[in-house]
Amino acid sequence: MTALRVWNKSPWQRPFSISAYSQNAKLSSVRGGGCAATYASQHTCSKRCPLFDTLCYGYAGMVSWVTKRLNSCLEARPNVIALLEAIAIIRLARRGAGRLYDQSKARPLRVHVVGDCLTSRSAALIGQACRYYERVAARAWTYTHSWLEGVKASDWQGMSVLASINGVTSDGGARPAAAIRADIAVARRLGYQRYAITIPKHDRGHQLQRRYGLSCLPCPAQFKTASGDRVTACDCCKGCYVPSMGKYQAVLFQLDQGPKASA
Repeated sequence: MTALRVWNKSPWQRPFSISAYSQNAKLSSVRGGGCAATYASQHTCSKRCPLFDTLCYGYAGMVSWVTKRLNSCLEARPNVIALLEAIAIIRLARRGAGRLYDQSKARPLRVHVVGDCLTSRSAALIGQACRYYERVAARAWTYTHSWLEGVKASDWQGMSVLASINGVTSDGGARPAAAIRADIAVARRLGYQRYAITIPKHDRGHQLQRRYGLSCLPCPAQFKTASGDRVTACDCCKGCYVPSMGKYQAVLFQLDQGPKASA
């Protein structure tokens, strides 16, 4: 099936999805104006990802509905899916990304709430589209397990990408710190300088902390106030896509929604 034939299908039959405004509470807040987001089928994911069959965020809550729909598409070629998604990102940027012709109101783009770039070619396609998005709209960022497949940081064409490092065992426990450091070393050799590390639970508060030889920031959007509201969201935090926002090399993510914590 050609890429054009896949593109001409109904949006409900495509292997990717894009939203100009994500209603995911972790991504968007009223105060920050929200984020745009993309999703891709898990045909684009590395099967070597230790979270793939069990603990993947794509199986959680309402996101699982999107994941099942995307995975049902017959198109499974990662480069074709990346090409179609890149076109959608460029089209979103051109029509304003929800900014109403005011670039100060452009929404940051979270790439691959589900999905990844399995090859260097697909990473280049998405990276080039996101650099265009950044020129005409707002910042874009993603997380990737594709370093497991040898995809280099440079393949992403300068896009803000955090290498995803798994710190959780299949039963939800913590992996040995030595194993996590070894994975970080592999990703670093491929050029990645910032990391997203999954952990079983935020157990040291939401302040900067030293783990695995890195300065780490627990994801602020996973913490809640005593009233149950999130401390912040991605559109306000910007910690993953504006490197100058903090002096840290890694962001820590727990697998569930996060404990309640005072701001």
